[in-house]
Amino acid sequence: MSLRPFAIFAGASFFAATPALSQTDDLDFTIINRSSVVIQEFFARSFEDMEWTRDLLFNDSILPGESATFNVTDGAWLCEFEIAFWFSDGSNLFDAVDICDRADYTIYD
Repeated sequence: MSLRPFAIFAGASFFAATPALSQTDDLDFTIINRSSVVIQEFFARSFEDMEWTRDLLFNDSILPGESATFNVTDGAWLCEFEIAFWFSDGSNLFDAVDICDRADYTIYD
């Protein structure tokens, strides 16, 4: 498992995973790959922001059976995000996640 910096801007703030955290707390959000294909790209954006992040894997990948943990920094008021994944077989997945309710997201076949 790797730990990567993960900051998504929404206006001047970053998102965080639990509303109980203060504006300066950091937390972790984990992507778990339980599929048979490689996750080649991962993007996210808040529902309040029209811009996608750059590829949060930074030209890396998440192999089948592996996970990657992202450090979400600063700010506790945003919870809902749209996430997007691109896979080695050419497919993609778009979904919504409330990171205040969960600390991980698992991809299955």
